[in-house]
Amino acid sequence: MSTNAVREKESATVSQRFNDFLTRYKTLFAIMLTTILVAVIGLGLFTAISEANNKKAYTFLEDAEISLEKAKNGTDQAAITAAEDEVLASVQKYTGTANGNFVKTRAYMLIAEVYFSRKDWNAAQAAYIQAYESSPKAYTAGLNAFNAAVCADEAGNQDTAIELFNKALASEGFSQASRTMFNIARIEEQRGNTEAAIKMYENLFASYPDDEWSILAKSRHIALTK
Repeated sequence: MSTNAVREKESATVSQRFNDFLTRYKTLFAIMLTTILVAVIGLGLFTAISEANNKKAYTFLEDAEISLEKAKNGTDQAAITAAEDEVLASVQKYTGTANGNFVKTRAYMLIAEVYFSRKDWNAAQAAYIQAYESSPKAYTAGLNAFNAAVCADEAGNQDTAIELFNKALASEGFSQASRTMFNIARIEEQRGNTEAAIKMYENLFASYPDDEWSILAKSRHIALTK
């Protein structure tokens, strides 16, 4: 038998075996294909449902924030307290892991705002940290870290305040860097860490020479170095 004939026979044998295999397991293949198709469709539906739920949740949070601001614009303290209590009760469900990161962030920011207005610094700090950690790369990250630092400072936790102020500084797109640097220097000055305070004041007016916080920094720098 010639080489070509042998190859043709082997090719026919392989082809026949493959056809037999397909025939034998065609039901299994059909099930596998159906399962894959269902999974793809399910993923698409899940994504669409998740996006719809996130949009609905974000709309709810916006409405809650508007209601809270309206109450705060009035003079009825009882109405303000009721609006704050409503926020605390209603937005808690949006802080779960099933919600989108930014939905969680907005929910924690609203909760933090309520505690901040009540001067409950520890609760406000915890909520701002949760907001920061749920979206550490978002444009809100620096603001949430800064607000958490302010709460820690108000509560007398200066080590934590400086740590959080530095997190704010490290956040991309953070717009309050000069103010944050001044606060770090101020805390160091209050703690008696004069050299650290002087260095931060110098970094501040070197980095932001025309900023209003730099003017304050220069005055404090003069007071510490004269």
